[in-house]
Amino acid sequence: MTENKDKKFHEGHRSRLRSRYIDNGIDSLAEHEILELILFHSIPRVDTKPLAHELIDSYGSLSNVLEASFESLKASGLSDISAAHIKLISDVHILIRNRGILGKRITDYDELGRLFVSELDGVEKERVLALMFNVKNEVVGLKTINDGSLKSTEINLRDLAETCIGRKAVKIVIAHNHTSGNLKPSPEDYSATAMIGNVLTPLGIELAEHYIVADGTFLGIKKHCEDSKRFEDKEYKSRDFDI
Repeated sequence: MTENKDKKFHEGHRSRLRSRYIDNGIDSLAEHEILELILFHSIPRVDTKPLAHELIDSYGSLSNVLEASFESLKASGLSDISAAHIKLISDVHILIRNRGILGKRITDYDELGRLFVSELDGVEKERVLALMFNVKNEVVGLKTINDGSLKSTEINLRDLAETCIGRKAVKIVIAHNHTSGNLKPSPEDYSATAMIGNVLTPLGIELAEHYIVADGTFLGIKKHCEDSKRFEDKEYKSRDFDI
């Protein structure tokens, strides 16, 4: 009797959650609820809510769960079917996102800034992206380095380096958003720029620029530093960078 009640409750919960998504969109769901919805299709007739919470807590965010490797998801207790289902959703998203820019040559400072604005503007958490280029200056990949922080302890530099090497990237541009709306680089922004550059340079990979995105605008830290120094030498400030 209890088993039948539990089954009806889970079925009702799935139906209600699915209806909320259909009626109100994905923004109406918390991250664990989105993951629950994904797991419904690979784990039938079982309450996936505890597992969704466990995965979010373990990886830190939904984005990190979706971008985890198949092996890592399996190590977290997921079956082959569930791990493959999550990776499929992630890979389809990456394929669609990258398809429009893969092979494209982007050398213009403003064009790069606008691209990152389109990727990051409106994202509620701090997100760090890396855009990778090959020796022909063609885009070979766009990767989320981290969701939630730019702190060095939160960035998997080994994974970033391996991805760059795997894509035969010789140059990357990174970007992250300031949810405060303030474009001004923080001490952590400068230290993270130096740290990433110090790791990649010995591998023959150049960190060309580090963009900050806030409220639909952007600033490149390296360009900002160069312009600030130039105007400092002339004893006046650029209005563009007086933030």
